[in-house]
Amino acid sequence: MKQTAITTTAILLLFLAGCVIETSKEDTIKLGAIMSLTGFASDYGTNSQKGAQLAVEEINANGGINGKQIELIFEDDRTDGKAAVSGATKLIEIDNVDAIIGGTWDLSLEPIAPLADQHNIIIINPSTGNTKDTRLAKNVFITWPAIKYQVYELEETLTQENITTAVVIRNAGAWSQSQETHLEKLLEKINGSILKLMIGYEVDNNDFRSEISIAKQLNPDLLYLGLGYNDAANVVQFTQEQDFHPVIVTLSGAFEYAIEKGSIKKEHLKKTYIPDVIPNENTEFYKKFETRFGKPPGITADTAYKAVMLLAEAWEKTGTTNTDEVRDYLNSLDFFDENGDAKKPVPVRKIESRTYVE
Repeated sequence: MKQTAITTTAILLLFLAGCVIETSKEDTIKLGAIMSLTGFASDYGTNSQKGAQLAVEEINANGGINGKQIELIFEDDRTDGKAAVSGATKLIEIDNVDAIIGGTWDLSLEPIAPLADQHNIIIINPSTGNTKDTRLAKNVFITWPAIKYQVYELEETLTQENITTAVVIRNAGAWSQSQETHLEKLLEKINGSILKLMIGYEVDNNDFRSEISIAKQLNPDLLYLGLGYNDAANVVQFTQEQDFHPVIVTLSGAFEYAIEKGSIKKEHLKKTYIPDVIPNENTEFYKKFETRFGKPPGITADTAYKAVMLLAEAWEKTGTTNTDEVRDYLNSLDFFDENGDAKKPVPVRKIESRTYVE
């Protein structure tokens, strides 16, 4: 009799333990994040990581989503497409996440985009403009401003500076190629043209001295750079060495990092404009981030924060993490266009003063 009682008690305890584990799982929403925590784009990836962490901490501190806490699981894509696919596959098949934030840049996003539809899971990217004029996948959304919106915001600046001719120096990636395509369309609209295109085939380790010499001879109104921050810094150095001072435009946030790292001097950028994607110090997000991490937010921190907040809103409003319902909710928001790209306006500013161009 005693043996039977012990056996019955043991079975009951095992059953209850199983119930506790299952309840704990059901009370958690799993959010995967695939970001460049190492590798060439680690500045962007670690900024995104902090932005996502801030959002999750804020949501959980306020009771979570309909009583459920968010568990944030990171994978490092190392700014490598194969690593991104491997990390995303792990998040989907092993961690069983409900959605994914990432990857970093088009180098990681475009390889993992097909997984969104194959596995019917939402992926929201915070750190690359869509390089295509179509949707990457029905379940992919992007909170980073689309390349076309950033380029077309330059129209007023180009008109004010009387720019009709440009030389483009870019790398060979789809991101910079898309910029060239949209810049060409914009210049045609204002009766301008690209005089010459020059391409560097290293990701961010090109020597553009000879290209700057050629550009100087052509004497364009605009030098447009589709480059990373090392190359962008080198180009500015070479323009100074060769006494070449055109208006310069870049989209990448490269100059902010080059200035921060001491690679170039701010006074060498007196005629440089950028679509401003760096978090503004007057925003609530900026203040919250600085309080939490003890430093200002870097590029993509705010768009990663926004990505998590949009997912949280969709989960809360629909009352589910079901991909089809969440996708329909996100598509209904005015924040995204028909391609799932962020269509928010991107102000243009002059780097010299860090003031916004009216």
